[in-house]
Amino acid sequence: MPLSRRDFFLMGGSAVGGTALAAYYGLNKPPVTPSLPAISPPFIDGRHPFPILRPPYLQENVQLAAFFLPADGERLTALCDESLNAPASRFQFIPLLDSVLLTYAEMQISSGDERDRQVGKMNETEIGFWLLTLVSRRVGDIWIPDHLAWFMPALFVDNAYAIAAGREVYGFNKMAAQFEKPARIQEPNITMSVLGFKQFAPDAVAQMEPLLSITTPASAGNTRWQNWDEAKTELSSKSELGELTRLLNDAVPLLFLKQFRDAVDGRSACYQSLIEAPMEVGTFRGGGWLPPNSQVSINQLDSHPLTDLLGIAPENKVKTAVWMQFDFTLKLGNVVSSQ
Repeated sequence: MPLSRRDFFLMGGSAVGGTALAAYYGLNKPPVTPSLPAISPPFIDGRHPFPILRPPYLQENVQLAAFFLPADGERLTALCDESLNAPASRFQFIPLLDSVLLTYAEMQISSGDERDRQVGKMNETEIGFWLLTLVSRRVGDIWIPDHLAWFMPALFVDNAYAIAAGREVYGFNKMAAQFEKPARIQEPNITMSVLGFKQFAPDAVAQMEPLLSITTPASAGNTRWQNWDEAKTELSSKSELGELTRLLNDAVPLLFLKQFRDAVDGRSACYQSLIEAPMEVGTFRGGGWLPPNSQVSINQLDSHPLTDLLGIAPENKVKTAVWMQFDFTLKLGNVVSSQ
């Protein structure tokens, strides 16, 4: 019988206890999920690799602001059941925290493949939502905690080529957006608009709609961490933000539902799999605390129901948030489950 969130937290004694239990089981270690054996045909590039460059991908000069938002655990569980547990067979996914991580990032992206690295670099701006999950593995008739993984149910970007590559290679749920960007990451005042619908209706016409805004109070000065060890120490002192160190340092993989709609039957998927890919941080360039009481506002659109999907409030006052500058590589992925 699968573990439930209640079962796991009874074992671990709350989210903090759950993290301790994760350490006991060694869940902060890289997962062992080898790709399923397959004979695949070569990808037809059409005489040039652009826009679907080969993985892995390098993200350089990343300017990131991160905020934890309280969320409804039942909504997060329902999301995992629909997006991860339904397609999976050997694994089960449970949200570990009653919160989601919201990140804003600017970066330069390029291919780490030796054939495609000569193509060049592209700028990308994104806002993403991250959900930390406990992954259990079926052993006979029981489920054993195996590792942790970050699931990204929604990611908004301003680069059409990044949308194509992200969806086709890994299964990122990338969607197009427009951003009003901050002058500096230490003062992340941001707005994001999308092409969408306030309300669905047969005669409705999609138009640009404001979806999300982040307002950060002015600060006379920002703290600055000089190295990653100092950043880890500071982050670990702030409960949930300590989980950010798992994202950046403990080889916790990213988790994706990769699928393509069938052309014959639009209600079916012609391909569907769960993919995990590790993220490896390279050069850490600095970071620090953002001023307290940042405001995150989310509008409800029928086409982008973030508050309902994630169980988060339309208005959120964030007590603790951080900014960071670093490089990272999104490495080659593993197939966790395939149908």
